[in-house]
Amino acid sequence: MSARALYCGAAGLCVATAACMGPHEDAGADSGPANSEDVANVEVALSAIPTGVLCVKVTTTVSGQAVTTPLLTVSSGQSSTSLSLGQLPLGAAAFTGSAYAVACASVTTATQAAWITDPVTTTLAAGTVTVVPLTFRKINPVTVSANFDSLANISVGSGTTFAVMTDGTVKSLGWTGSPVLPQSVSQVTIGNGWQCARGAGRLWCWGYNANGVLGPSVALGATQNTPVEVTGAFNFTDISAGDSHVCVTVSSVNTFCWGANGSGQIGNGTLTNSAIPVQLTNYASIVAGSNHTCAISPDGTLACWGANTFGQTGKGSTSTAEPYPLAIALNDVARIALGADSTCAMRADGTIRCWGSGESGQLGNGTTTAKLVPTQVTGLTDAVDIVAGFHHYCARRLGGLVSCWGRGPMLGNGVGDDSSVPVQVPGLTNVAQIRAHLSSHTCAELTDRSVKCWGSNLYGTIGDGTVTFASLPTLAKLP
Repeated sequence: MSARALYCGAAGLCVATAACMGPHEDAGADSGPANSEDVANVEVALSAIPTGVLCVKVTTTVSGQAVTTPLLTVSSGQSSTSLSLGQLPLGAAAFTGSAYAVACASVTTATQAAWITDPVTTTLAAGTVTVVPLTFRKINPVTVSANFDSLANISVGSGTTFAVMTDGTVKSLGWTGSPVLPQSVSQVTIGNGWQCARGAGRLWCWGYNANGVLGPSVALGATQNTPVEVTGAFNFTDISAGDSHVCVTVSSVNTFCWGANGSGQIGNGTLTNSAIPVQLTNYASIVAGSNHTCAISPDGTLACWGANTFGQTGKGSTSTAEPYPLAIALNDVARIALGADSTCAMRADGTIRCWGSGESGQLGNGTTTAKLVPTQVTGLTDAVDIVAGFHHYCARRLGGLVSCWGRGPMLGNGVGDDSSVPVQVPGLTNVAQIRAHLSSHTCAELTDRSVKCWGSNLYGTIGDGTVTFASLPTLAKLP
C-alpha cells in the first residue's frame, strides 16, 4: 500500500515519492501544486497507508553544511498532515503518533527501517534538499493482548503474520498493514509481495501483480493497493500462495491455479503465465510451493508439477520444469507441505515422507542428500499436521507437541544448527494449529488461543514488540 509524499519549493518545483510500500511496488512520480513558501513543505496523503507509522527524514545541504531534519511522523487514521521543514527540530528526536512511539535516531538501522526508494533530490531556494522516504515496521504494538480471545486462525508468509479474527477482520504483524476488506474473511494466504483473502466463497487479492497472480482484472506489473475480487463462477473453499502463483480449491474435485508459469507450476502443460484461472480436475486439495505445486485426489493419491531442479515433484529424476501433473507413488496422503525446493507429505497413519533438496536436512531422514522419491522422516509416527518454511518443516503431533527439522535457526529449539532429524520444540504444548508457508518464521496457536512464534523477526513478524530473531517460541501480542 502506498501514500504519496509531495515536496515543493519556492521555484515551483515539486518532487513526489511513494512511501509505505511493499517490496515490489513501483515508486512512480505524481504531480501536484507548488508551494509558495521559501522553505520546502512536507505534505503526506494518508488515505491508503496501512496501520503503522510513516517516517520521512530530510537532509538539507546549505553552503556545504549538511543539516538533518529528523522526520515527520503520522499514523493511520489521519487523512493528511503537513509541516514546514523549517518548523521541525534538528538532531535526533522522538515523535509520538496515536499508536506508536518511534525513535528518530534509529532510522538508519536495517532492523528497524527499510529503504523504500532511492533518495530524491531537487534544488530549492534554500539549498539542496534530499528527501528519503522510510517505512517503519510495526515493532511496538499498542494494544497488548497476548491472548487472542477472538482469533479464528493465523496465516504466515514471508515477512508477515496475519491474524484472522472471528468477526472476519484481519490484523497484521510485519511489513504489510492490516487490509481493509469489503466483507469478513476466513482465510488469508501470503505470496511474494502480494496476498489473497477468502470469505463466504469469494476471493480478493492485492499487492504487486507479477505474472497475473492477482487475476485478470489487474494490469500486469501494476500494484493493487486495495483488495480486488477475483470473479468467476467459483465457490472458493481454500487458497494457497506460491511465490508468484496461486492455487485454489472450489469443490471436492475441482481446483484452479493462475499466475507465474515459467516452471509449469500452474499445471496446464505450458510454460506461459496466465492471469486466467486454469482448471485442474479430480483434486480435493492443492498446495502451492515457491515454483511447484502438489494436489491430493479424493482417494488420497498425490500428484505434483512445476520446478523439478532438485526432484521436488517426486518424479524420480530431475528436470527444469514439469508442466503436467505427475502421479507420485504414494497413497493415503492426508496433508502436504511444500518448501522452496522440497516437498513433504503426511500420510493418514501419522508418518511423513519427504523428497527434493536436502541441503539443510529438510527431508528429515538423517542426511543432507537430495532424494528423488518419497523418503520417510525419521522417528515421526504421530503427526496430525505439517507445514513448510523455505528450508524447514514442522509437524504438529498427537498431544499438541511440535517437532521441526531442516534449517537450524528456524527450528524453535534455541540452537542455530541445522537438523536432519525432527527435534521437539521446547516449551510448546497444547498446540491447536501451526502455520509456516515459504517463510523464515513459524507460529503456533495454543488451545488457550494464545500464539507463540519463532524465527525471523526482521519486520516485527513475531509480534513481541521487537525486531530481534526469536530462537525459541515467543508469545505474540496483537496490534
